[in-house]
Amino acid sequence: MEKIIKVDGMSCGHCEASVKERLMEIEGIEQVQVNLETKEVKIKGEEISDKEVEEAIDEIGFEVI
Repeated sequence: MEKIIKVDGMSCGHCEASVKERLMEIEGIEQVQVNLETKEVKIKGEEISDKEVEEAIDEIGFEVI
């Protein structure tokens, strides 16, 4: 399964790393790619919970849009 979400507030490599690191902690997520220009985060894995992803992003100070 692959999902693409828009995340507001990311502006640098540290932001990118924070998002990747936090999302990789979620069970079922196998790969995370972040594009700072488009504010898109591509997530690959199995049975990915939208709610869990949104909560994880909120926890680290960003917003799913």
